[in-house]
Amino acid sequence: EEVAQSHCDQNADDCRTAIWFKNGCGAVARGADGGWGADWAAGRRQAQRAALSSCSNHSDSCRVIRWQCTGAN
Repeated sequence: EEVAQSHCDQNADDCRTAIWFKNGCGAVARGADGGWGADWAAGRRQAQRAALSSCSNHSDSCRVIRWQCTGAN
């Protein structure tokens, strides 16, 4: 988390941790009006669907902008 925050801070001034996970996958989705959502699951596709669902509670036209898996995934 600290490494990710440090890398982000080098390129932007509005960084924050959106999701934390271990031995799974996490995803972040952003909507047309700047709304966003993040979530995690055991697999990449499930995490992406969960992030899109979270985003759709706050925004329209959500799309996954980042995903990452750790562990055996």
